[in-house]
Amino acid sequence: MSISHFLLALIAIFAAAKLFGELAERLGQPAVLGELVGGIVVGVSGLRLVDPHDVTIHLLSELGVIILLFLIGLETDLDKLLSVGGSGPVVVIGCSLPCASGSIRPVPDGGLRPC
Repeated sequence: MSISHFLLALIAIFAAAKLFGELAERLGQPAVLGELVGGIVVGVSGLRLVDPHDVTIHLLSELGVIILLFLIGLETDLDKLLSVGGSGPVVVIGCSLPCASGSIRPVPDGGLRPC
């Protein structure tokens, strides 16, 4: 990817995210919903201004996810989380069961094998 294509992709990403985020907020929806719609519009389902399979764009998106999850962790209040109390087993089962079932895969002979 040349620098001009990369800069065009970044401009398209930022402009679409800001435009659709603002539009969503004016419609009473969360900005992140508008940003997702903006990604659809500039991505392969829309105008094809951004190629998600490009290595640079993929790395930047992974970095964005890492930063987002880190910020969520910064805003998490552990005392409030622990004060819920009784729903602990539900949370453990609700998180561990899908994780465990996703870590095994079917094999052609009809059995299951760990990934």
